[in-house]
Amino acid sequence: MTEQAAPSGSCLSAGRLPVVASERHSVFYELPPADTSADQAPSPAGDGADLWDEWHVRLPCSPQSLYPVRQPDGQMKLVKRWTMVQDALLADFNSSSDLERAIKSYNSRYQDKWNFSGLRYFIDEVLCDRERDHLLRTTLPRLARLALRLPEVLRQPVPLLSRRRAHSLSFSQLQVAALLANAFFCTFPRRNAVKRGDRQAEYSSYPDINFNRLYAGSKSRGTAGQLSPRRIEKLKCLMHYFHRVLEREPTGAVTFSRRYLSEPQLPAWAGSSVPLGAMCCQSDGLIEDQEGMLQVDFANKFVGGGVLGDGCVQEEIRFLINPELIVSRLFTEVLDKTECLEVTGCERFSQFEGYADTFRWVAKAEDPSPRDDYCRRRTQVVALDAFHFFQASRQYEEGFLLRELNKAYVGFHFEDQTGLPPVATGNWGCGAFNGDPRLKALLQTMAAALTGRDLTYLTFGDLTLRDDLREVHAFLRQRAVTVGQLYRALAVYGRLHGGRQSRPEVLSFLYSHIGGDEYGSDTDLEREDWSQEVEILPDTESENIPVDDGATPEATAAAADAAAVSESPEPEDAAASPRDRSQSPPTPACVAAQADLLLEAAFSDTDGCHLAAQMAEEYRPDNAVPKEYRPDNAVSKEYRPDNAVPKEYRPDNAGS
Repeated sequence: MTEQAAPSGSCLSAGRLPVVASERHSVFYELPPADTSADQAPSPAGDGADLWDEWHVRLPCSPQSLYPVRQPDGQMKLVKRWTMVQDALLADFNSSSDLERAIKSYNSRYQDKWNFSGLRYFIDEVLCDRERDHLLRTTLPRLARLALRLPEVLRQPVPLLSRRRAHSLSFSQLQVAALLANAFFCTFPRRNAVKRGDRQAEYSSYPDINFNRLYAGSKSRGTAGQLSPRRIEKLKCLMHYFHRVLEREPTGAVTFSRRYLSEPQLPAWAGSSVPLGAMCCQSDGLIEDQEGMLQVDFANKFVGGGVLGDGCVQEEIRFLINPELIVSRLFTEVLDKTECLEVTGCERFSQFEGYADTFRWVAKAEDPSPRDDYCRRRTQVVALDAFHFFQASRQYEEGFLLRELNKAYVGFHFEDQTGLPPVATGNWGCGAFNGDPRLKALLQTMAAALTGRDLTYLTFGDLTLRDDLREVHAFLRQRAVTVGQLYRALAVYGRLHGGRQSRPEVLSFLYSHIGGDEYGSDTDLEREDWSQEVEILPDTESENIPVDDGATPEATAAAADAAAVSESPEPEDAAASPRDRSQSPPTPACVAAQADLLLEAAFSDTDGCHLAAQMAEEYRPDNAVPKEYRPDNAVSKEYRPDNAVPKEYRPDNAGS
């Protein structure tokens, strides 16, 4: 396969929103900057106005942030919380206990709930004497002063990036640093619980932002009070970031854009005549090293995932080496199915090695990315949350194909498709979310084609996957297969085999039914084997994760995913099938023949998709057998595979 050239200069300036204040773009620093090369932070914009409402971030420095404090006479009195924060952070830090005491002084309701033994372990046991002394006497006082500068450097209210509303926020890097310093000292109000009694807390649909969870020590026997190796390395990354911004004030800017497309704005995948674009597949390299490209963050729908907990995979690592990404958790509500978050200009501060339990902070990183006319690094990261498949076999069903295609399309989409940079991606949703990397590569290639982008796919050392993807991409391009044709072929595969534990591998299916015997490995006998295996999957409701008062947003997200899988309406009455129930059961060869008819219809023309859908309903294996012969006849309706797709993801509701 031809290797993809580096993006041209025009690519480097394309696909990025300009920084222009408007109803859909809040800009917190003065424009235009006098000199983008000047070694000085942009001046803050705004007049110091404050808004304390459900549409804006409740900032800790707001005069309307009040906290109950017990007076010497025993009475409770509401006082300005920022005054309490100032008093606590201006005090001396002589020990780790002093830091813990300061943070809990303005979070007194969590005095006995927050576990800071890990923070004490990090300061007292992990750091050497010289490092500990420098942290307590130099770094923490300077970091506290940066946090207390918040009302000086951020002079206007910060809108929340709420669901189903496209909006952008542009900050100077200094403003981001001041917000993160407040997160370190856990000053943000109303962000410490997902429930208040029997009702959801105000920010239950947002990620946590205060660092208190990161400071928790182990409760396991033998390691009680210690900080896990993952959290130790996370704190090293974050303390390195703070050391850098304290030594030298950052002079750039960062834009956070929530992107949303409504159902009518989504493509009609089945009818697309757009050819597949170029794809460069590599086994080496990391997404964050692909300069000038749109870099995919394999996100949790609560952006950042477990970055402030024990999570330490692709997304969390990216947030640690580019810590400015963490501030997105302050204002980004949980992502919906046709939404993404794009961040332009975040700077890389750390080098690392390893992954998960082997992750280690290594050294400082000097970000080589040039700046644009708005002081932003020419780095773009798009957070895309894949669906979490508790049953991996269900990802091939058409409704879920549409969900993932639409999600990728939203992330790659830009109004002006002229000279857009390629997408740098990889095994999106293929780890704990149980995605099939070969299927996900095809879906991302299709989304990139419809958005006018090429694709760089990194397999992270998997040579077999690299070779498989190069071969199938060349195979499809040689046959001029369009996005619509590939979609219809995958939809047929999903109708025949989605939700079944035993099935042909998806690439083998494409080779066989698109390329014929030259590529196919499936004999007639193998097809008969596929048609005979009808399996009933267990109820996904058993996978639900209960949510309690102490549940984290990540647990809430997992529970929501499981609930979405289990909530589905009753299937249609079997008596409605057009087949004559008195006839004998069809032979396996008959069922296999229907796959060929479906593919022939799918590739005939755009209308063939509707014919394929009609035929699939009549001839798919579960319906091809008269009711009295079906192996699943004794199984409750709600357990049947066809009934397991959430209603909003079904083809009739998917906008195609």
